[in-house]
Amino acid sequence: MLGLVGSQNGKYAKTYDDINLESATELYNFCKDVTDGTPDDTSPDKLLHIKYSCNGVISEEKKIEDTIVSFLLTARSVLTRDEYNRYSFLIAKPANYPVAILNNQNVLMKSNTRLFTENPSGLQTTFPDEKDDYTTNPLYIMDKGESWKNPSKPMEPFTIPYVTNEKQLWSLGCYNL
Repeated sequence: MLGLVGSQNGKYAKTYDDINLESATELYNFCKDVTDGTPDDTSPDKLLHIKYSCNGVISEEKKIEDTIVSFLLTARSVLTRDEYNRYSFLIAKPANYPVAILNNQNVLMKSNTRLFTENPSGLQTTFPDEKDDYTTNPLYIMDKGESWKNPSKPMEPFTIPYVTNEKQLWSLGCYNL
């Protein structure tokens, strides 16, 4: 997020006063150890504990805000503005009470929902696997009781850039299902 701050952005550079640092700290702490009720695919009676990270190469020119939005997808977060008009990061995590209502006026992303006409049997994706020398590997994230070999409903394509960890992609896929 510090990419918003700095001379590389020229006239578009932001200062620390333009960023809600409390929300940035909360995002950092959330990403260090995510435990969100997602079952571990290797041991369904255990919950998945992982560190969310963003890993990739930016090879084309694009606006810094668009790049940050892509980064935030890897952490189940959206870019918003707070009451002081500072950039703020809102995390989609379990809460006992409503935290905020998201709408087009307070979210700086082009799209923040994933809509299915019918709940799919699962999600189908490929990703550069950091444990396999960044070879592009497939991953099927299935709904409970479904099999990727014989799904009862259609599979949906699923892509989140900059995720190279299978467990993180599994967690994000389960969250989207």
